[in-house]
Amino acid sequence: MGKRLFVHSVFLVGVLLILVIGAFAQSKEIRTKGYGTIYGNNKAAARDKAIEDAQRKAVEQAMGTMISSESVTKNFQLISDRILSLSSGYIERYRVISEREINGEVEVEIAAIVGMSKLNDSLQAIKNLIRRMDRPRIMVLIAEQSIREERQEFAEKNRGYAVLSSTSLGVTENVLIEFFRAKGFDFVDRQALAGQIEIADPLTLVNDRERVKQIANLTDAQVVIFGQAQARNTGEVQGIYSGQANISLRALKTDTGEIIAATNAHAAVPFVDPSTANIRALSEAARKISQKLMDQILSKWQSESSGSRSICLVIKGVRYADVKKLRTWLTKYVRGVKSVHQRYVKDGIAELDLDIQGSAQNLADELSEKNFQSKTIEVLDLSPNKVSIELR
Repeated sequence: MGKRLFVHSVFLVGVLLILVIGAFAQSKEIRTKGYGTIYGNNKAAARDKAIEDAQRKAVEQAMGTMISSESVTKNFQLISDRILSLSSGYIERYRVISEREINGEVEVEIAAIVGMSKLNDSLQAIKNLIRRMDRPRIMVLIAEQSIREERQEFAEKNRGYAVLSSTSLGVTENVLIEFFRAKGFDFVDRQALAGQIEIADPLTLVNDRERVKQIANLTDAQVVIFGQAQARNTGEVQGIYSGQANISLRALKTDTGEIIAATNAHAAVPFVDPSTANIRALSEAARKISQKLMDQILSKWQSESSGSRSICLVIKGVRYADVKKLRTWLTKYVRGVKSVHQRYVKDGIAELDLDIQGSAQNLADELSEKNFQSKTIEVLDLSPNKVSIELR
């Protein structure tokens, strides 16, 4: 009985999501107010939090109905949180109508244009998201093989052996780049690496994340898509050859090594020519995996641009006692910082993961204008997901 009730409840959640989100497929303007508490006279940080609060309320209002946060709390996420997770990041644009200070808080009223259609269905929305992420440059490193199965007859039975007909055809890479470029993504040419670094065997890169980062950083790529594609011809039946392709890819942030997408795809294509069957199978699998990979990347970027993102902060010239105080200082006095997670402290160097509203550039700008315990903060290095500073 309990299991049946759970299934019915989950079904009801699905129906609610479909009905509510479908009802607001068009963009609409919503006016809402948000609030942010002022810490240490940092009104700018409070204003950011007020705008974020107002944006969330605008999305909730656009959904039409607020569901009580106490309504469903067991066995699955809150219905309201699920709706928001599906719709977050769909504020196309907003403008600040008014702002004021009230009892230690900043109150901001905004007029937001909220779009409730699927992000992946809107080319303009994708391009806007890429722009908000500062147009990351992407590099592709795919080890591709085409294998033909040949059969020879030995005495009483047939035995098969594989023949490597070609490597690095570039079929998967070309299809993927064409698909992503049509959506507005920017790529760097891996051929620019010629003479800078030698890749003796592309297959060795499949599981070597550090090597992939090293190669991608030579061309200043912020994201690298890497993995393996293999097509195998499984033989002939009445003059028709079956090409079977399998592709496995991952997308990685080159500055932090974080995997932001990982997926695979399979395709089978018959044809009268074995080599062409393999190529067509690779092309079909590449089209499938391109869509799946893009969906995951956009979902990650959407979450980071509309909510908080993780930024790695490396601090030089710091003691453990300083780090303990710095964790609290960052959340109270640095614009956009929501939470701080300590990774390590060793030999005067500390690494922290910051959940922030904004970009690494915003964080670097904010830190460069502040002092911590009478020490100046100098920004040493900056990348899309990592900031290195020194306390002096």
